[in-house]
Amino acid sequence: EIDDQQDAVDYAIHVLLTAGMSTPALRYISRAGVDIEYAAYAEITAAAVLLIPFELGSLTNCILYLLYFGGSWYIAVLQGIAILCRLILLVIICRREADEQCFV
Repeated sequence: EIDDQQDAVDYAIHVLLTAGMSTPALRYISRAGVDIEYAAYAEITAAAVLLIPFELGSLTNCILYLLYFGGSWYIAVLQGIAILCRLILLVIICRREADEQCFV
């Protein structure tokens, strides 16, 4: 039954053993040459968990800086660009398709 997909199964197992999990997206980026070692470890998720609170803190900082400290326009523009980029990243993460996952 898997004879015609033996290479794909072997590669999925290789990715599973290397990264700690195997998903279609992870196999795709692994084929592209990205180092996937330690991709499934929980320490990496701290960055994603902190993205929303950090975004709210940056937005609050930018607003308070402009309102109460008479901030320069170029500082506001730089902070605004950084905030906008993180919001775009958050939208991309939230709108991505569900991924089939297999964990070790």
